[in-house]
Amino acid sequence: SAVNDHADVLARLANATPFLDAFGHVVIAWLWLWQAVIAQRALENEPSVDADFYQGKLAACTFFYRYHLPQAREKLSYVGSMDRTALDAKATWFTGG
Repeated sequence: SAVNDHADVLARLANATPFLDAFGHVVIAWLWLWQAVIAQRALENEPSVDADFYQGKLAACTFFYRYHLPQAREKLSYVGSMDRTALDAKATWFTGG
C-alpha cells in the first residue's frame, strides 16, 4: 500500500547517513588499492627510487584496510536492518516541548 511504501522510504532515508559513510569507506579503500598497485609496481621496477615513499603508501593502504574498511560492514548492517531508531524519535524529546 502507499502508506507502507512511504514508511519504507522514510526508513531508508533515516539510514542514509550510515549508508553514505559505509560507501565512503569503500570508495577510499578502492583509491588506496589503486595507489598500492602503483606503489608495488614502482618498487618492483625501480626499488631504489623513492622506496620509502612507496613503502609508506603500502603501509597506509594496509592500515586503512585493517582498521577502517571493516567499519563499512558494521554501518551496512544498520542499513540492512532498516533500523528506525532515528526515525521514531520525537522532536519534543529534545526540545522539552
